[in-house]
Amino acid sequence: MKRFILVLAIICSGAQVAAQQFYIASANGIASITISNGIPTTQTLASCTSTNLLGIALHGTSFYYIVPFGNGSELFKGDINNNIITNCKLLADLTGVTPNSLTVDNNNILYYVAVRDLYKIDPVNPIPIKLGTLPFTSGGDLAFYNNDLYMASPNSIVKINMANPAISTVYISVPLTASSLFGLTAVTVNNTVEFYAFAVSGSYTNVLELDMANQKVVGTLFTLPYLVYDAASLAEGGTTQALHLDAVTVTQQCNLQNKGQIQVSAKPDAANAVLTYSLNNATTNTIGLFTNLSPGSYGLQVSSTTGTQKDTTINVPDYTFSKNSLSILKTNPVCNLSGKIRFNIPNANLYSVQYNVVTFPSDHVFADLATGDYSFTLFNQGGCPIDTVDITLVQGTCIPAVTFPNTFTPNNDGVNDIFKPNSSPTVTTYKLSIYDRWGSLMFVSADINTGWDGLYHGKPTGTGTYYWIAAFTIVDGVKNLQNGSVTLIR
Repeated sequence: MKRFILVLAIICSGAQVAAQQFYIASANGIASITISNGIPTTQTLASCTSTNLLGIALHGTSFYYIVPFGNGSELFKGDINNNIITNCKLLADLTGVTPNSLTVDNNNILYYVAVRDLYKIDPVNPIPIKLGTLPFTSGGDLAFYNNDLYMASPNSIVKINMANPAISTVYISVPLTASSLFGLTAVTVNNTVEFYAFAVSGSYTNVLELDMANQKVVGTLFTLPYLVYDAASLAEGGTTQALHLDAVTVTQQCNLQNKGQIQVSAKPDAANAVLTYSLNNATTNTIGLFTNLSPGSYGLQVSSTTGTQKDTTINVPDYTFSKNSLSILKTNPVCNLSGKIRFNIPNANLYSVQYNVVTFPSDHVFADLATGDYSFTLFNQGGCPIDTVDITLVQGTCIPAVTFPNTFTPNNDGVNDIFKPNSSPTVTTYKLSIYDRWGSLMFVSADINTGWDGLYHGKPTGTGTYYWIAAFTIVDGVKNLQNGSVTLIR
């Protein structure tokens, strides 16, 4: 009877690793074979299946197999995850037939051959349907390639006409001496589907690589020291889905000095495929998380056990924060005007500031502030705290905006020659008007620093009392109107 063994083939080329995975039926029981640089190694696997297997097939995480029973056989289904087969259940009683080959297409429809009769069966409604009789005897396996069904016959690869199996033809003749083709499968290597056949002879099996496009045998990949009867793979349905990188996130590790981490999220190219993540061809894991990374550029490789691989480059930024680059713009409260605080940081979009457990953009203006102490925490774009800043606002002195003298002596002696108010930085708008005692306008100024020199139309006015009106606005927005008199003395 046939038994099967699980083979995980990993072909290494330089620093790049392309993994292949397929399953084979062997007299050695259930095991995993890892092939590195062309050298296979074996590891026994756990399974709930029988060791007497006639055919095997794989679709996603569903593992199908046929075992002999009574005067026929039975079709079973198990679940395969992490190279362990569990939940084995009977699907169909194949009374009267004993298939020696089995495969499944991308739509999860199973196909098997008993001697020369071709059948199909839907696992959802497992009733066998005979499609026809082939002009060739099955050597031990079926597999799809580019959506066409092929069969391993004892010394050839047969292309099956699904509409009329009776007119199926030889696709590749395999000249064999004292050997026969049993197993057949397809694998994906770096996004390319390759086809393999298993030629058994005596107590060993040669694994042959087939060039399906040019209909020839490329050569022997390696030899296994036992008989291989049947094979299955995730790529055997005829086509494969693409390995897809969903997201690559780079963040700072807040608990380490200037270190980052990379989290990779990827979608495998098959339901049962296992992804391996490698950084700079050195650090490797199966969770896609890399930590404690210094600033720099890193090469990421994501490899699937089906043989597909994605490569990309990821940059970890320098998270160092220079306090010298931070400046604080603050305005103390003055008069009726509230205080303000704003941070000025180069590349402001890379930072945020937190106040009272609320996070704001780093260039946010904190307004309407009273006197007192304020504490802020700065965060970088990775959400890590980088600095705490304490700022104190004090009440500014609200000095009178404008005061005027009550006399002036425009005699050009350099002392009190000009009538004007004191200068005040708190004035924002200003207008001074001066009148004589009859109400005639003698002088007008809109500049607090420009006063009256006692001239009217270029001629000196006489000693006497003059009246002034001043309208101005101070920094807190309050408008003021003052008036008074000044004595001109000559």
